[in-house]
Amino acid sequence: MAVLLLFTSLAFAQNIPVSGRIINSADGSPLAGATIHVKGANITEVTKQDGTFQINVPAENSILVISFVGFKDMEVPVGTQRQFSLSLVPSESSLEDVVVIGYGTRKRVEVTGATSSVSGESLRTVQTTNLTSALQGRVAGVTATQSSFRPGGGSSIRIRGNRSLSASNEPLFVVDGFPVSYTIDDMNPADIESVDVLKDAAATAVYGVRGANGVIQITTRKGKTGKISISYQGSQSVESIISPLPVFNSIELTDAQRQAFFADTAYTRNITKRTASNPLYYYPDALADLALFKNRFGSLEQWNSIKDAYTWVVYDPVNNIYIPKKRATTDQEKAVLQSLQYLGAMRTDSIDIYDPSQIKSFDWLNEVGLRNGRTSNHSISVTGGGDKFKASFNAGYFKQTGIEYAQDYTRFSVGNSVEFRPAKFITFGATINYIRSITNTSTSSYANASGMIPMVGPYDTAGNWILYPNRDAQIVNAVNDRKTVMDQTTVNRVFGNVYAEVALFKGLKYRTMFGLDTRNSIRGTFNGAQSSVRGGSPASASQTTNTATS
Repeated sequence: MAVLLLFTSLAFAQNIPVSGRIINSADGSPLAGATIHVKGANITEVTKQDGTFQINVPAENSILVISFVGFKDMEVPVGTQRQFSLSLVPSESSLEDVVVIGYGTRKRVEVTGATSSVSGESLRTVQTTNLTSALQGRVAGVTATQSSFRPGGGSSIRIRGNRSLSASNEPLFVVDGFPVSYTIDDMNPADIESVDVLKDAAATAVYGVRGANGVIQITTRKGKTGKISISYQGSQSVESIISPLPVFNSIELTDAQRQAFFADTAYTRNITKRTASNPLYYYPDALADLALFKNRFGSLEQWNSIKDAYTWVVYDPVNNIYIPKKRATTDQEKAVLQSLQYLGAMRTDSIDIYDPSQIKSFDWLNEVGLRNGRTSNHSISVTGGGDKFKASFNAGYFKQTGIEYAQDYTRFSVGNSVEFRPAKFITFGATINYIRSITNTSTSSYANASGMIPMVGPYDTAGNWILYPNRDAQIVNAVNDRKTVMDQTTVNRVFGNVYAEVALFKGLKYRTMFGLDTRNSIRGTFNGAQSSVRGGSPASASQTTNTATS
């Protein structure tokens, strides 16, 4: 009995640039399309036409795994080295491997350019959400991209680029010999034994027009002759954003707004074009700010955050009396003001006392926009059998909590396969898989937070949520959406097949198969009254159900 122990990995955002060149050891020619993968991390790059590559590794103890079809894999520790010159050795044995093509098999040496293969062991070296993510950067000519970075988001695969401007460019997916009609993203990568990618017409011909965009053949884990083997694989990771969106804080935003109005010669005490009786101001002026933020922008909240940056002789908003305290200008400030006199007369001997550090500022992105994401991934596999009977059982649990609030994805998977061979010339088999996934989404807390005004916060002094904290109907506070906006999709999927195979004589087999792929999805939405979606209007809810079978 083989038992694989749980390992835990924590992901930290580091970037150590490493570059190099990979060549064929036999003739020194560059290897274009070779895969460079950081062992134990979801970081992969592919060499360019001249064999060069660049990749960022998380730590100096990282190990680079170099692979290319027809060559032996190479593992290279990074250490303190930053530039590598590597040679891959051709693997004669790999060219003798058998590749499944439609209804038959051929040696890899005969179809090297037409097919590529990825083993299940290679897929399991990195914990990924789905098969598409696991294939990223591993197969030359195959581009795997996620259409959404939300947990459980969709993805797409392109084999040798797009072929049509209007029709689908998705390849045909074949699982255990049976074409499936729906996404493979809800499959557990740990349940996969191997993936063969058929790229050109010669390899995909047996599938007809369905294989026009290429074919991805997936073989799931099966029972093996020998003792019962139990394997377990698990991981725990923490995710955080590497490069947050650069946004203004309160000090930067107020200064940018003053400069914009100054450039328009309108940073005056009534925010109109400067005149002889309505002079222009260059340095922060309390009464000009009052006119700009409170009167022009109509935001008492912004003004209340800014006013404490000034020192007041008299501050009486009830009677509309505002007298700021002034100080003498420095020689440098006076010189600047004198150089700007061509814009109109400006007072050069004194300016208002101003301390920008006293401006109140709310960090929307870090306080309510993002959190640390977490991913749990656990899989167990049991295989065994003898000469006449083989069986396997796979089970998996995956849970990803996104870095945005109210975004998560959960997947449960169970699979079973059996193979019975009562005589040497006949074989019966069956495979069945059940997958249940739950995807929760809401409005984007990050997108909303990045567009908010930092001089105001999401709650009033009593802790109550404010829909329009800036008194602007175009700037909506979506903090409450994590509790009041819900969009949940639950998918139950069953797919599998039964087959019988008879060996008629050497080199010829007859195989008959029946397969089923049924998918049921239920999507429920709820938008509460106190949300950015409803804006105080009555709450709304909906539910849709979709069932399809092929």
